Amino acid sequence: MFIITEQKSILFEEKVPMRSKFAYGGAVFASGILSGLGLGPITYYYNITLGLDGYLVGLAWMIFMVWNSINDPLFGFLEDRTKSKKYGRRIPYIRFGAPVYSILFMFCWFPLVDINNELA
Repeated sequence: MFIITEQKSILFEEKVPMRSKFAYGGAVFASGILSGLGLGPITYYYNITLGLDGYLVGLAWMIFMVWNSINDPLFGFLEDRTKSKKYGRRIPYIRFGAPVYSILFMFCWFPLVDINNELA
């Protein structure tokens, strides 16, 4: 990364070690694999097992992506401004949000509506 002033001169050059690049790439790769293993079966479950139309499954994923594009930066903003002396910035959201997230994830596997009505 280069920092350039108005005179177009380089103040300093930041080098990221190759080891850090591989560590970051490995973490992102592992996260992608785990997301695929967790979210892929939901698509199969709704599309094949419950017989939901593929278009509606795709629409649900699009709504999910749009919601995440709003939700993720918002929570990042809130986490960065959290000042908890006991837990820090991120731990309260992980500690108290994980049970809620887990329960909501379980509800994905138990449709609470009539499965004969695709729109529901």
